[in-house]
Amino acid sequence: EQARKRAVALQADLAKLRALNPRATPARVQIYADALADYREAQANISQYGAIVNHPRTGAPITNPYITIRDRSADRLLKLDLKATGLW
Repeated sequence: EQARKRAVALQADLAKLRALNPRATPARVQIYADALADYREAQANISQYGAIVNHPRTGAPITNPYITIRDRSADRLLKLDLKATGLW
């Protein structure tokens, strides 16, 4: 169910991005949409579980690994620099 929702959201984002960036290559738009989906998923995880989580094997507190995913996705989004009005 979650994978289906992500696929539907990704298709909607792709359509909006194509309309907002008619000169962008399809690959650039796809990469942006994927990075945006990763960013959203990572931020949802951070919001739900927090910045510090328990290590799955040892139980020791660690920085939520989704923070790295979110930050890398944000960097990718900023580097691609596409118009994304209404997607954020």
